[in-house]
Amino acid sequence: GFPSQPTMRACEAMRWRLAQRLAARVRVGDQPVRAAHALHRPLVQDALRVAPPCLVGSRPWQAGMRSRCLASQAGQSEDASKAAERSASAEAAKAEESAKAEAAKAEEAVREEAAKAEETAKEEVKAEGGQAAEEAKAEEAAKEEEEAPEKALEAELAAVQEKVRAKKHELLLSLADFENNKKRFLKEREDRRKRSTTNFATKMIEVYTEFDKFASSRQASGACAGLHEGVALTRDLFKSTLERFNAKMLEAEVGEPFVAARHNSVGSVDNADLPENSVAELVKPGWVLDPDSPKPVVITKADVRVAHHGPQAPAS
Repeated sequence: GFPSQPTMRACEAMRWRLAQRLAARVRVGDQPVRAAHALHRPLVQDALRVAPPCLVGSRPWQAGMRSRCLASQAGQSEDASKAAERSASAEAAKAEESAKAEAAKAEEAVREEAAKAEETAKEEVKAEGGQAAEEAKAEEAAKEEEEAPEKALEAELAAVQEKVRAKKHELLLSLADFENNKKRFLKEREDRRKRSTTNFATKMIEVYTEFDKFASSRQASGACAGLHEGVALTRDLFKSTLERFNAKMLEAEVGEPFVAARHNSVGSVDNADLPENSVAELVKPGWVLDPDSPKPVVITKADVRVAHHGPQAPAS
């Protein structure tokens, strides 16, 4: 029959102890497997688990174990070299990154130092410029203190001259305005005077005309003779008064050219001895104010008769 379970477990334990003692004799290089690298131990354990107990420790089994261990060692060395290469490349990358970081830090430090040096230089230049400016200001202040009295007098003189020029300009403007107003007022006054004089003379001439009409009538007899003489004297008094105020009679001589501004035609006369369109007869004298002035004023025109059918009158 089959052996019992405890017997089988005891046989299995004895088999494994024997296999482990035999595996200690397998050598890889100069070292036994058990004393070799710890990575070979799983191979030995797999070989012990797979191989039958009768083959454990035999020469074929030892040769297979040796070839497996050498292959494993070669693979492990290759993996170790790759790992070493990867670690070397990682260390190189780290070193490169650290070198770049250090270079960046160094460059940043150089830039900071350059900026600090530039700021220091600027501050020094500013300090030197400020010192030079202060020295220049001090020199200018000293010169101004030396030239202060003369400059003050010159400034005061210039201010006074400017005030004088301004006052003179204002005075000239005032004088010009005064002269313009004076001329305007004189002209207005002269116009008012001439208007009032003309109006007054016109009224006086109307009164004189009435007196002259009565005095030029036929001589009265008896009691009216004295009245007629008094009216004639009054007429003469009016005439003398008007002449004293430059209101004179406007008379036209026979033969002089007819002027529409002075003469009023009341008829025509056929006279071949007189020039054409000339005064042939004075019917009634007129009156003129200020006849000697550049602008005389004709109060009443002289009534005349004009000659026709005669030779052409010369141009006036």
